[in-house]
Amino acid sequence: MNAVHPDAPDERVVRDIRKNAREVARIQLRTFKGARLIDIRAHAQQPDGSTVPTPKGIALGVNSLREMIDALTEAERCARQMGWLAADSPQRKTA
Repeated sequence: MNAVHPDAPDERVVRDIRKNAREVARIQLRTFKGARLIDIRAHAQQPDGSTVPTPKGIALGVNSLREMIDALTEAERCARQMGWLAADSPQRKTA
């Protein structure tokens, strides 16, 4: 239960990004021992279609989220300059 918004869950999956045939990179917001985290972790697919978290990942305090977004935006810009991404590849959607 969320102390600020009592009806809000303490965990939310934001997105799964296919990593390979057996794993997805799951981006989620969650709490652990009272700390609010952005967790990016590999999840392995099970035979029944469900996924389980693996030790491969990183969890940072949610206050690092803006810095992470800025870093990923910079990484995208650099990858384009290096020719690793086509100019017409999908760009971030804006509101």
